[in-house]
Amino acid sequence: EGTVWKELNKSGYKFQSLFGADGKVVTDWVTIKPNTAPEKYNLLINGKQVTSENCSDLTAIEGVKGKVTYDATSNVLTLENATISNASEKAAGVALWNSIKNLTIKLVGENTITSEKSGGIVNYDKLTFAGTGKLTVTGAQAGNEDYCYGILNHNTITVDGTSLEISGGVNGIASGRWKFNKCNVRVKGNGSTNDEYKGSMGRLNVIPEFTDCKIVSPEGTVWKELNKSGYKFQSLFGADGKVVTDWVTIQSNDAPVTYDLVLEAVGDRDIAVIAIVKDITGMGMMAVKKLIETAPCMIKENMTEADAKDARDKLLAVGATANIYPHGTWKKPTGINIQTVDAADQTIYNLQGVRINAKFENLPAGVYIVNGKKVLKK
Repeated sequence: EGTVWKELNKSGYKFQSLFGADGKVVTDWVTIKPNTAPEKYNLLINGKQVTSENCSDLTAIEGVKGKVTYDATSNVLTLENATISNASEKAAGVALWNSIKNLTIKLVGENTITSEKSGGIVNYDKLTFAGTGKLTVTGAQAGNEDYCYGILNHNTITVDGTSLEISGGVNGIASGRWKFNKCNVRVKGNGSTNDEYKGSMGRLNVIPEFTDCKIVSPEGTVWKELNKSGYKFQSLFGADGKVVTDWVTIQSNDAPVTYDLVLEAVGDRDIAVIAIVKDITGMGMMAVKKLIETAPCMIKENMTEADAKDARDKLLAVGATANIYPHGTWKKPTGINIQTVDAADQTIYNLQGVRINAKFENLPAGVYIVNGKKVLKK
């Protein structure tokens, strides 16, 4: 390496000799090899192919930030505090496309994959998500329904001991075989008026496998089979007989119970409330101001019980109305319903987030959270 050509002018003639980095003519073996094209891998990020040339730093691809690398020897794509975003449409808008056999996506820190006008991830071979970090995958929320999904799977995806949050305008996850191993996953798809089987977990090839984990919310879900054109699909349906379009939460069996902090009303001391929420969330002053103007609103999710209660009490101390709820159970109300609750299907919490194991009709007068909605008991 480091050789240069050096010119000699002698007796009116010019000669070229190869010199080394030491400034002397090269007398060692000189090896000449043909140029080789970079090896191409069956992995696309924002429509750009991963190759042996760019795999060590994939942030060279437009829309990729943080640390993203691919090791062909171990078949590991590492996302470390990475952001992959794509604003193109249809197939070109898919943020990550995989057809590598036995690819592992290793997650370190907080990572996001977002496609504004298409699906988040498409997979065609065996793929495993692993690592101590978290990945949030967001597909298109509106537009062409064929591309409004978080992850479209045409083979087998295993989520092994890591954390995912997946959402899409129609399907959260769709197709293929899914294996969930001691993991924490949230999935949401808004469904379709054209297909009652599309939703948070819609049209999967088989019922997923759960190892040391389970679906914890919503409660009362069942898998419903669709037979169409000689093929069978499985979709997750709720206790209401409709495909689930709310957040589906999968937790490992030994996962601690976490809580969400909700600001119900600001009260008269809005400046004090802003300061407390800013401290709790780490958000900027203006962002917090806009957030609390939407009260009742979610302030922070997945808190320990002690931290959630401490934060709630700080807000209560300055005159705000705040409550904590088991993670994933609170829904933003459109008002307080005065209604009769079906005794056969009740999940009841008080405003402090404590579940009540009693029939609604036997409770004293007051406001309760019944099946995720505020209900006034007279």
